Amino acid sequence: MRDADPGVLALPAAERGRLSAHVRGAHGSAQFDRKSPDALIRAAAHDARMTFRIVGLAPEPFASLFALEDHELAARGIARRVADLPHAFPCRVSLEDAAPGEELLLLPFTHHEVATPYRASGPIYVRRNAARAQLRDDVVPDQLRRRLVSVRAYDRDGWMIEASVVDGKELDAELLRCFAREEIAYAQIHNARPGCFAATALRSSARSSTD
Repeated sequence: MRDADPGVLALPAAERGRLSAHVRGAHGSAQFDRKSPDALIRAAAHDARMTFRIVGLAPEPFASLFALEDHELAARGIARRVADLPHAFPCRVSLEDAAPGEELLLLPFTHHEVATPYRASGPIYVRRNAARAQLRDDVVPDQLRRRLVSVRAYDRDGWMIEASVVDGKELDAELLRCFAREEIAYAQIHNARPGCFAATALRSSARSSTD
């Protein structure tokens, strides 16, 4: 029998179970795994970087746009919208859905600005006067938990390592599984059905240098 890893055994039983469940219970991306589940658990136990933090966009680049007239917005490919349904207009700054009656802008945005073929842009919503989301480690906002999402995980140079589609209620487990792999530096989350960018997940210890 293979000797148990001492680092894993040093964890409380509940923590070992949590790590095992996160690694063994993740869905939709097994075809990308090059490590055994036990190897991923050992890596997670020894690497505090598997903790993640989901971040919204900074509000400053968008604030002045709300003062423009509609024709000026249109010249830039931007449209003004007023939310008319709950949970249908997801703000990418606050990571909250706009309430009916709130004003938003729908605009093109380069959300993955890298020097690789995976550079990407797409449409996003931003609410007027939105404050940037302030989330704790390993917390998934309700905006993402209530949706089917895709996860695209990249190395530090912007090359995709793997991708998956999960129910938003399983997003925390999927991100922990991703960050158990040393080569994954960050992940971008998208709404799976329309494909639009939702948020970025960073290794928590990397946040200060990447955010």
